Amino acid sequence: MGFKLMPTSTHRLGRLAFGAGKIALGLFFFANSTFLPQAQALVAVSTSSKTAEGVRVTSFETANGKLVVFLPEDMQATDLISSTIELEPKGNSEIELKQNKAELSKYIFELREFTSADSTKESPISQSVNFTSIQNNHLTFPLAIPEKCTKIVLALRNAQGEEIAVRTFLLEAKPGQSALAPDMCYVPASTQSGHIATIGMINDGKLDDFFATIGSATNTLSCQNVAASPRAIFIRTPRTLVGQLELKITKGDKMVKTKVNNLEVNVTCPKSTMQKGEQTELIVTVRGLAGLAAPVKLTLENRTPQVVQMSGGDTQTFTIPGRKPGEDQAMKNQDEVKDKDNKDNQDQKIENKANQK
Repeated sequence: MGFKLMPTSTHRLGRLAFGAGKIALGLFFFANSTFLPQAQALVAVSTSSKTAEGVRVTSFETANGKLVVFLPEDMQATDLISSTIELEPKGNSEIELKQNKAELSKYIFELREFTSADSTKESPISQSVNFTSIQNNHLTFPLAIPEKCTKIVLALRNAQGEEIAVRTFLLEAKPGQSALAPDMCYVPASTQSGHIATIGMINDGKLDDFFATIGSATNTLSCQNVAASPRAIFIRTPRTLVGQLELKITKGDKMVKTKVNNLEVNVTCPKSTMQKGEQTELIVTVRGLAGLAAPVKLTLENRTPQVVQMSGGDTQTFTIPGRKPGEDQAMKNQDEVKDKDNKDNQDQKIENKANQK
């Protein structure tokens, strides 16, 4: 039994957008600064949160490293979802990494639920997650969201049982209209290597029987399961495989294969340190476009506008046109004449200028 593959390259489901190719790239610039001594700057734990391709990514940073939680953005009351937690220990040696991983493994996450928007009292702990059996710094667990639940509270406790950090996640008030049919699978035309990709499909919210691989006839790697909701499954593609590849998706007794372009984005800058008033160029190169007919949108965002300004604005979107049938071979022949050592003839370069304030 198999899935039917949607023929178009862009689909939308509720708050989840499945694009032919969307790349978001944040640019950070660092000027000469004075830092506080470590003892003064150190805090017990700091948290940050962002949304990436339909997944809420929340980081808890400690002195020993990070604990990163992945939750589906579209989670709703009555959903069964799957979440993952990754440990990112600090360290410059195997010994330091091992020691810091051991310390991170002592933390415990508690999940609590609110069943009323006006309630000020949290429900009893619905689930406790520890890392005693974690493998490869990666742990996946299911979570059943009760009826009438409006928000989920994620609390981090240290080895002494003290609550040291809390994050709250609001659930969608009204379920979104689902355009998914039970036997349909929505796969993007392109993905970004090492980043999250969305597979739209009606499923049970579990990841224990879901597998995704990507590669060629000679080199195939597994994608990493990140999160799941009853409407989508989220994976992370490998960093090391770039270009048009075969993506194989298996869920239970269903399977589908399709071609996707796993794109690599590189940023280079001739000057890594600038003085006030200096100017330099940013060069963004996208690899792996060969064979991709759909256009790709790339967004450049300057996340330190107080330090540096980018010509054209702090947020810029570029559209890389798709390749017409037969265009790949014509471009390949032309490039081979110009440079026989150019192995990736479908690179796209975008140049911009940055000015130090």
